Amino acid sequence: MQNAIRMSFDVQSEIAQKINSFCSKKGCSQSWFAAQAFKTFLDKSSEDENDYNIAVSAWNEYVESGKKGLPSHEVFKMAGLE
Repeated sequence: MQNAIRMSFDVQSEIAQKINSFCSKKGCSQSWFAAQAFKTFLDKSSEDENDYNIAVSAWNEYVESGKKGLPSHEVFKMAGLE
């Protein structure tokens, strides 16, 4: 692992057992597992933050446009789905 920094943390015993079982079955180290889990969590969190920022921007753009929304039943009626 390039530029690795040793970290130490505690996990609940049942989570540790699940991690140990997974690593035994897959033949991977706990360090590899933790690194993958952290990366996945951080990537997902970053994606969620990006999605949130896009939604806020779109909402602000909509509000600033002065346009009015329609209730869903009117949209369904206009689309012939009523």
